[in-house]
Parts: sequence; C-alpha cells; structure tokens
Amino acid sequence: MSKANIHSEESKRDGCKCPKVLIVDDEPYSIMAMEAQLDHYGIRNVEKSYNIADALEKINSNLAEVEVKLQTCGADHMPYQLVIIDKNIGNESGIELAKTIRNMQRSDEEIKESIDEDTWRTNA
Repeated sequence: MSKANIHSEESKRDGCKCPKVLIVDDEPYSIMAMEAQLDHYGIRNVEKSYNIADALEKINSNLAEVEVKLQTCGADHMPYQLVIIDKNIGNESGIELAKTIRNMQRSDEEIKESIDEDTWRTNA
C-alpha cells in the first residue's frame, strides 16, 4: 500500500485534517494573536490569508473541493466552519468580503438544493 493510500485511510479513520478556520487580516501580528487565542481553545489547524483576493481564492477552493475532500478525508470533511475577518484589510473592506462570502454560500446552498431535488425526483 502506498504512502498516499495509507494517509488517505488514516484520514478516514481519524477524521478530516483540513483547516476549519480561516483568518483574514493584513497584519501578521494580528493573525498571530488570533492563532494564539484559537490555540488556547484547542483549535490548531488554521489557514491564514493576508488579503481579500487570496481569501476568496481559498474559500472558492475550499467549497469547490468538497467532493474531492469527501473521498480523501471521508464523511468527516466540512468546509470552513469559521472565517475571521478584519474590518479593514489594506484599503479594502472586510465587511464587503463577508457579504461576498455569504452570497457564495447562498449560491452553493441553492445548487445543493437543486441537486437534492433532482436526485429525489429520479429516485421517486
């Protein structure tokens, strides 16, 4: 059995190792402080982003790869459960990023509902 398969089997047994938290801030020290707070609560696997473009790319990737992650991580995989966003990221608005993420989630939920309805009709 190859190392990739062993890792895949371990992931399935031990649960998903993918980050559940994304911190978005342009100040490295703020990110370090937030990581320390999360570590205090036992949350150690955190992903970081220092700008809005990178954050959106990571979020898109995290949502889009769910099907692939389900195969490698097992049924325990879930996309980010928490995104911590600074209000001002450089000269961009963290609030606008939050609105964009919310719209992405709504679109993703609509797609899933559509798939579920099609599956239900097919199996009925």
